[in-house]
Amino acid sequence: MGQPELKKIEENWILVTYDIPASEGALRKKILRRMRGLGAFQYTESVYYLPFTPEGMQTSRKICSGKGYAFTWYSRLPMDEAEKLTARYINDLAQAIDDLEAKVLDLENLLRKTGPRSEKVVWRIKELKAMYRGLVKAVEIAGVTDLSDRLAHVGQLLDALKRFTP
Repeated sequence: MGQPELKKIEENWILVTYDIPASEGALRKKILRRMRGLGAFQYTESVYYLPFTPEGMQTSRKICSGKGYAFTWYSRLPMDEAEKLTARYINDLAQAIDDLEAKVLDLENLLRKTGPRSEKVVWRIKELKAMYRGLVKAVEIAGVTDLSDRLAHVGQLLDALKRFTP
């Protein structure tokens, strides 16, 4: 696929940092799953980032409240840095769409060979749909039309998996 076109440079970002001990593995998974559901991507091992929206800031603060292992930051970047981070976000988004499409196609191929598998199939489809919803939010925030079209195609593939559920 070609390089997605930047429609606008985003200067305002939300950063979420976390330091969650191994003993809190379930909490870590929950926070990271919810961050991805907001359209956030991993910047470094303990940092997720997404373009600023009031909803994103409010939701990320709710996600991070609780045990004090995660914190939400607002950052306004100089234009040159904002351009780099916007380009990285768009690239991360394009890669995530490609990864989701591959997962959907892998599951479809497995189901064609093995047939429906009750709860595991339903659970996996729900997981893929949650990933899809997070990417829909991210694409809406980014406003990149060619990514919207690619994601709509993945959504159609995902909807087609319904025929394999019991």
